[in-house]
Amino acid sequence: MRKLRIAFISDVHANLPALLAFLERAKEQKVEKIYCAGDIVGYNPYPAEVVEIFMREKIHAIAGNHDVGVSKGDFTHFNWMAVIAGRWTRGQLSPDHLEYLGSLPEMLRFECFGKRICIHHGSPYDRNEYVYPKDVSQDMLRDADADILILGHTHVQFLLPYGEKAIVNPGSIGQPRDGRWQPGYALLDIDEDSYSTVLLRFDYPVKEVVEKFRGTGLPEFLANRLLEGR
Repeated sequence: MRKLRIAFISDVHANLPALLAFLERAKEQKVEKIYCAGDIVGYNPYPAEVVEIFMREKIHAIAGNHDVGVSKGDFTHFNWMAVIAGRWTRGQLSPDHLEYLGSLPEMLRFECFGKRICIHHGSPYDRNEYVYPKDVSQDMLRDADADILILGHTHVQFLLPYGEKAIVNPGSIGQPRDGRWQPGYALLDIDEDSYSTVLLRFDYPVKEVVEKFRGTGLPEFLANRLLEGR
């Protein structure tokens, strides 16, 4: 019987060592497709390298609020740290990189073995809406017309089943905020009869990223939070 293994990631935020560690795990786990729920760039100091990987590996991605802000140069609704990081990031990227970020769709929808999978960055209603576990409702599945709904933006990993359906946040590859410094992702195994989803975490050389911040002008808080998962 034909089976498919899909990895869902989100909020990479220009963290190259974390992304490389994830890709190595994905290869070991024989992942066939990778989907990203947005925010490829922002905050961390490797934007060009990370965008290059997304382009080269043809990772399926949607636009997060940071991707939109950087591609347009508009940081109107960002906090002061995100503004500094966004402007710095934009200055590190080539026209091709900015064009790529600007070309990303707002959402993705596809069907796999009869299951409707939908990917949004914030919520099905608003890219900028934060959806934490306490905010999740089954109505989101109905409104998204999905059996499996993938969300990002919060950097908080969760999996909430609703019968044969589920709402999933794979967590953040580049900047976890749920009290654990290890990046997270979701792994979906699916075939004609059933599917299963698991949430996973992994170690990576986080201190290498912290060291990279030095001399960039990026806020020190952004480096330190990587060590604390906040």
